[in-house]
Amino acid sequence: MEPTPKNPYGSEAPPGKLFTLETPQEMHRRLVWRSKTCMLCGGRPVVIAATVHIQDIDLAKTDPAGLAAGAYRRSTQFDEKVTGVRFFLGQHFACSHCQKAFEQGLAHHYPPATIVLFDRGVSANAKTAIVVVPAMPGG
Repeated sequence: MEPTPKNPYGSEAPPGKLFTLETPQEMHRRLVWRSKTCMLCGGRPVVIAATVHIQDIDLAKTDPAGLAAGAYRRSTQFDEKVTGVRFFLGQHFACSHCQKAFEQGLAHHYPPATIVLFDRGVSANAKTAIVVVPAMPGG
């Protein structure tokens, strides 16, 4: 008996079915966070992501040598005309068990002037309850 080929999108339909059902949160994990692991314990699935940015003025105060040397890359997520120039410092992920320690740890790891954007995925109260994902043929 040959093994069932895996779906390149990471979801598999039960044998004899043409589709599989996913919640919006499962789809967000699969498409956005893919194979990311928790930065604290290495566990999966990831339930929260944090993207850290800093204004150019604040970065010049905290690390002027790094800024002059080009050690930081500009953030393209913001409109510079509105927010000013921001630099990307990092992106971090955590599982549900480490989420509280993760959020508290970020507050102490970066300087006070940083901007942390949290992505907690899709809300549990989302209007769409189930998403249909096509399965691989032959499954």
